[in-house]
Amino acid sequence: MLEGNAIYANAQAGVAVESGAAPTLRRNVVYDGLQSGVLYFDGGMGTMEGNEVYNNMDAGVQIVESSDPTLLRNTLREQRREEVKEGHSKPSAVEVACVWVHSSGRGALTAAGVRAPLARSTLTDNDIRDSFHHGVVVGQDAAPLLQANRVHNNRRTGVFVQDGGAPTLLENDIFRNTVGVEAVDDAAPVVRGNTLHRHKLGGVWVHKGGGGTYEGNEMRENGKAAVRVWDHGNPVLKGNSVWGGRTVGLLVYEFGKGHYVGNEIHSHRSWNIEVKRNAFPLIERNKIHSSAYGGDNEIYANTGIGVSIGDDGSPLVEGNHIHTGHTAAVYGNKDGIVIREGGAPRVEGNTIRGQSRRGVLATARGPRLLPAPSLQASAARRCVGVFVTARGQGAVLRNAISDSGLCNVEVRGEERRAAEPEAEASELNKKKAAYASLGMLVPLSTDGVVIAGALTD
Repeated sequence: MLEGNAIYANAQAGVAVESGAAPTLRRNVVYDGLQSGVLYFDGGMGTMEGNEVYNNMDAGVQIVESSDPTLLRNTLREQRREEVKEGHSKPSAVEVACVWVHSSGRGALTAAGVRAPLARSTLTDNDIRDSFHHGVVVGQDAAPLLQANRVHNNRRTGVFVQDGGAPTLLENDIFRNTVGVEAVDDAAPVVRGNTLHRHKLGGVWVHKGGGGTYEGNEMRENGKAAVRVWDHGNPVLKGNSVWGGRTVGLLVYEFGKGHYVGNEIHSHRSWNIEVKRNAFPLIERNKIHSSAYGGDNEIYANTGIGVSIGDDGSPLVEGNHIHTGHTAAVYGNKDGIVIREGGAPRVEGNTIRGQSRRGVLATARGPRLLPAPSLQASAARRCVGVFVTARGQGAVLRNAISDSGLCNVEVRGEERRAAEPEAEASELNKKKAAYASLGMLVPLSTDGVVIAGALTD
């Protein structure tokens, strides 16, 4: 047992534990070392309890090579070394994490001090903070358990997972980092029952082929998107509460994927969910309100747009109940679904009615309107159910579209050009022939469909 020591200014690790050793380190202060504060390697084991580790040149605690210690109630704070970079006269901080688990290191941190199955390293009830880099880094097939820790005020990510790392995070309080949890390069963390809040950018980032399961967490009051998925990120989010962010709740873009099911996403200043630029998420059975997006969801009470699709987004919007928004949704709003330039969604099996303006609004190159068997008559108010502009793409199928003020469906070309009456009549005949080829009868504008502008295709 090492207890009550000041261990500092060592040329190598302050404490090094290797195969066959399992010491107890209790109430020591380990600082100002030229390498790691505490190094577990080659199967080293043991218990660290109540220690303070700071200001070492490498990671405060480093766990590698199938080592399996337990860390309880330690303070692991800023690890900082400075180097003078070429061309600079003043030293700058080098990126060093408080905890680094890699090369099949296991390790465990838990508040209850109970060893997890499979003898994984455990970190419990530790205070991990004020790093000039990430708080915890997990990589190279390591699988530690982090439970009931406080991970906060780190300059970059609270828990950064890379290179196939597969940690389990349970009941941690992760806050005031730049990002809460980040997964890249085949990382597959399991993140359950944590609180991720008040980060400068976001609660969860998944990109560069990262994945993982994020279940039953509370993600709130983040500065940017609470969950950001891009660059082939493919997470599973289930049963999370995501709310109160300054911008977007869930942002999926640039080949981001993922499965998002049974979450409650609400009360963000911008959209609750934004999908754009070649993203392919599956979003189902969520409760999304005060701005929203998805399929089989209840989407209601939006002050902005209920569903916004843009920048080459190609989602499936199916079987939703979208209502009671102020501008865009699918019940009692001004505009129901807004599809921006380049979007090509499939909008199928939804109920769209009672909009004060339009049920579906598509800007340039929005969805191509196809026959819908449940299209209903328009109400008296001067509003539109489905609005499709020039160069339409996508499909609107088997929707109930009714009670719109001006008309249920408006199909619009480009801006009307000045033309002679004979030319206008010729253009209109061409339009009618084009829509007839799709099996669509185009009546006069007073009967519920408006054709405006010149034929472009």
